[in-house]
Amino acid sequence: MNNSLFNFAGIYTEYNGEKGCAIITKKAIQSLSTVHHRMPIIIADDEADSWLSGEDAFDSKSSEDIEFYPVSTKVNSPRNDDIGCVEPI
Repeated sequence: MNNSLFNFAGIYTEYNGEKGCAIITKKAIQSLSTVHHRMPIIIADDEADSWLSGEDAFDSKSSEDIEFYPVSTKVNSPRNDDIGCVEPI
């Protein structure tokens, strides 16, 4: 997202004393569909209040601003927590 902070649409609930949350996904945009068929719904700061008020965010255009590049398989292990996980290869 051009090195800037961004928001995911998500839900949070409590059921039978258990709390939980999930990130809402949608069909991936064309450019990302080669990586995966689903993607998180990304919402802009000015859309966050609308989402939290119950409005639909599936058509947010923020998802179209995503940039991506290949990284090392080092990212596949939670033991690796350094800049090497996000450097382009």
